[in-house]
Amino acid sequence: MSIIFLDTAIILLVVSLVTASVPDTHITVSGISSGGAMATQLHIGFSKDISGCGILAGPPFYCGGSGMTTALCMTGPALLISVTVLEQKIKYYRLLDKIDDPVNLKGDPV
Repeated sequence: MSIIFLDTAIILLVVSLVTASVPDTHITVSGISSGGAMATQLHIGFSKDISGCGILAGPPFYCGGSGMTTALCMTGPALLISVTVLEQKIKYYRLLDKIDDPVNLKGDPV
């Protein structure tokens, strides 16, 4: 239970730092397993302010939730994950202005 509170605290800290527009600061996010999923979502969602992402044993963007997408992402091999579908989802969320411009991801260490 304390891990859940820690993850929540980390998310709130990162989001508060990002929304505070900390000047001249390089913010990176990292995580293992479900924390890797969190790191991925934050990096793509707030790419204007987050400059790098460390992911260990975490799924790619849009592989959370429910349904077949989650099942394919969480059971190997990774070849079953459609990069095209993931790219389309990123473009769709950008079109809705729900995430920062993916151009900001270029050159970010992952």
